[in-house]
Amino acid sequence: MKRLLTIAFIFAFFHANSYCFEVEGINYKALSSNTAQVIPISSSGGGSSEISIGINYGYSGDVVIPETINYNGSTYQVVSAEDDVFASSAKMTSISLPSSLTELGPSPFACCSKLMSITVDPNNPVYTSDNGVLYDKDKHTLIAVPGGLSGSFIVPTSVTAIANSAFYGCFRLTSISIPESVSDIGANAFRACTSLTTVNLPEQITAIKYGTFHGCSTLKTISIPSGVELIDDYAFYYCRNLQDLQLPSALTQIGEYAFCTCNLLRTVTIPEGVKSIGQRAFESSKSLAKIALPSSLEEIGAGIFRGCTSLLSIDLSSSNTHFIVEDGVLLDINKTTLICCPGGRKGKYELPSTVKVIEEYAFYNCKGLTSIVLPEGLTTIRTASFTYCSLLDKIILPSTVKTIGKSAFVGCSGLQAFVSRSHTPPIITSEAFSTDTYSLPLYVVGTSILLYQNADYWKNFGIMKLMGDVNQDGRISVVDVMILVNSITGNDSEAAPFEITLGDINNDGQLSVVDVMMLVELIML
Repeated sequence: MKRLLTIAFIFAFFHANSYCFEVEGINYKALSSNTAQVIPISSSGGGSSEISIGINYGYSGDVVIPETINYNGSTYQVVSAEDDVFASSAKMTSISLPSSLTELGPSPFACCSKLMSITVDPNNPVYTSDNGVLYDKDKHTLIAVPGGLSGSFIVPTSVTAIANSAFYGCFRLTSISIPESVSDIGANAFRACTSLTTVNLPEQITAIKYGTFHGCSTLKTISIPSGVELIDDYAFYYCRNLQDLQLPSALTQIGEYAFCTCNLLRTVTIPEGVKSIGQRAFESSKSLAKIALPSSLEEIGAGIFRGCTSLLSIDLSSSNTHFIVEDGVLLDINKTTLICCPGGRKGKYELPSTVKVIEEYAFYNCKGLTSIVLPEGLTTIRTASFTYCSLLDKIILPSTVKTIGKSAFVGCSGLQAFVSRSHTPPIITSEAFSTDTYSLPLYVVGTSILLYQNADYWKNFGIMKLMGDVNQDGRISVVDVMILVNSITGNDSEAAPFEITLGDINNDGQLSVVDVMMLVELIML
């Protein structure tokens, strides 16, 4: 009996805490027998007593949240609103909050593009409003600015903090003035303020948080306070008109995608003191022509300059003990991992003989590269290493390559042939080639054709040829050696010509005694 009562209690508690309903166009969830929370408009609204939660199509018009509601014989006091409850309510023009509502989730009014005012009952103990803007009761924290406001906005001098997403989606604001009293600006604070051209940051700021200026596509200049230590992930993502950038001396960390798609940035100097730069931090900053990295740098994420097609070389302090730049290319200090080849590199590039790993996106979109020489000893080619290297005419994998990452050679549209010198097919766990690559001939060595014909992804190549099989009879033998010797010495004038790739065993672009010796070695394996 005791067990049955416990189960009944649990069921009743769960039911009370998950019961959802609608009253006069506003959706609620019962939190207890007499309190309720405002929840998003959902796909199952329209008067149904049981509604789906979380698919927010947005509230519209002038919304008034009452202090109490009556439903199904019960009276509830409205005490809170779910996270993001009114976010993206593109047709909501105003909203009024009661004195009882004392808990708003984060980003409550983000991207409400027609919202002109937020009002709060004067008796509310937690929130207040001034000129339609939402603050905490003491006006120390600016919580939300209506997305429909335009022109300039001046933050009151009483404010010491700007909350997460406070200006998110204020598409029409062109300038924001922030007093020196502000010492903290939350994540996504000015995100998607697409008309914002001017904003001043107070000197007390020590971090530009996640997505602070994400999508501020009109912003041209920004003065970053000298005390800023962190520029977090996505901080200036898609600030495509940002031109002038002076990074502060206190800076120690640049996050992932921090300056991704800042298309007009031309020169960036990373100050001494910066220890880490996150992955793809400057990705697709297509005008970036010069970058200088400090001696303090210890960590670099993959693809930090992916798609920077104007970058010709990378500068690095000679006293850096973690990385090295050789011939304009960034490697780890031991030169075993190639991290980044500048996107503007042209012509032929030969990797150092010490390289064992090619990092993710290392040659991504290097459209000017016509030839690449990979060294014996290379074992790993990671994700998208050579994606969109469209002028490469041939890829020759050394015998030591063990693994090839996803999309490693996708978009290499200029390829005429693919050569693998490894007797065992390198492991590919996800598609590494474009579909049209499979129409090219795949050249393999030794007696390994059968292995390639049965290996994942390799088996999709329609044409496989055995290197050294110069007469193309499906095997390598003394006959192939004689044909190769005669071709080199000019004593084979009556023989039919053969593909140079089949006889060029060392892949140096010409036939020589070295190829003969290597062919003999292959036969003896």
